[in-house]
Amino acid sequence: MDKFYCRESNRIFMKYILFILISTFSVFSGFCEASMPPACNSEETEKVLRFLTRKYIDPFLVGRNRHFSGTQTLSANKETEEYQCRTRYMYSIDMSSKSHVIIYTIYWSDPAKKQFSVELNSISNNN
Repeated sequence: MDKFYCRESNRIFMKYILFILISTFSVFSGFCEASMPPACNSEETEKVLRFLTRKYIDPFLVGRNRHFSGTQTLSANKETEEYQCRTRYMYSIDMSSKSHVIIYTIYWSDPAKKQFSVELNSISNNN
């Protein structure tokens, strides 16, 4: 009976230690990631880019097959908590394809509320 009790208490103790280690790791990894805004290729950033491209590039929604291609992180500045990014926006109009290279910056507008901004730095026309 004593051996069984000892083994069971060791298992419980090991599960408790493992739980503490996993919890500590997830808390600290959350702190590290929380300082930077969403990445260049994140879903949130792509939604904002889609809105901006409809507003500035294809306002009448005549383009078809719209998509982003080759998204790159040009720089990540941890001091200012921002990313500099580049992507290619591609779409087709009347059987011809159009593309624009967009360079943009992502930064926190309100880090406490997790609100970020996307600033378009340049849009080049590569038809």
